[in-house]
Amino acid sequence: FFFQAEDGIRDAQESRGLGDVYKRQILSFVIIFAPVIGYFDQYKVIVKTQRLGSFSIDVCFILITANILRIIFWFGKRFDTNLLFQSVFMIMAQLVLLRECVKHADFAIYHREIVEKEDPAKKNRDKEGQIQTRVKKVLDKSHFWRWGNFRIYSDFLLIFTITFTVLATLFQKSTLMIEFIGTVSTTIEACLGLPQLISNYQTKNTKGLSVPLIISWFIGDSLKTVYFIVGGQPLQFILCGVFQLMVDTLIPVSYTHLTLPTIYSVQISVVAGSLKKK
Repeated sequence: FFFQAEDGIRDAQESRGLGDVYKRQILSFVIIFAPVIGYFDQYKVIVKTQRLGSFSIDVCFILITANILRIIFWFGKRFDTNLLFQSVFMIMAQLVLLRECVKHADFAIYHREIVEKEDPAKKNRDKEGQIQTRVKKVLDKSHFWRWGNFRIYSDFLLIFTITFTVLATLFQKSTLMIEFIGTVSTTIEACLGLPQLISNYQTKNTKGLSVPLIISWFIGDSLKTVYFIVGGQPLQFILCGVFQLMVDTLIPVSYTHLTLPTIYSVQISVVAGSLKKK
């Protein structure tokens, strides 16, 4: 009897242990992939409409640069590996989205039209000249992140990554430098919703902005902030999550404020048109 009881206890403990493993795996999956899912819907919207609509391409800039810095920060100050993998997959997803954005952005289309009209002699400049031209465009403040060629974005991100990697390597023993990189990363990420919020009010339009993306921002940042607090992650991450939640609450408000009047006006015009026919 006692041996049977002991076996039952051991089986229950193993079952609970296995259950905990599955829970951790599910949690890891959610932490890594949940923030990326909303951008697939935005990608499909852009592919379908062949337009950016009101989606801000600055979102790609913020997420790519912030996650590059987060990866560099991880090597200087280790934190949850799930967040490291989250950054890797987020960068990959944003590069795919950015490439599609550049195809259909108005400023990119205008740029390509200008290039096509250039004298063939200018197009056939030597390789060194092409590199110098791309570097100049990267450093051009007036058109920053509004380039018409995806290659220029790649050049900028490569320069950005190398610069901060070298800094982190040279000052790897400096706690101040490592914390600075982590702070810059979270500060950039905390501004994620701001370009979209500003774009909504500047254009007075939300057409082309994915609703699932807005929902995923709010849910994802809520779960992420709780995860940061419970998991005892670096303070920079917690402050970033709290600020993002504040912005996330304003984006749905702006979306509703700008979308509902349009819907009502369309409905009124349809009703008025039907009455006139009668």
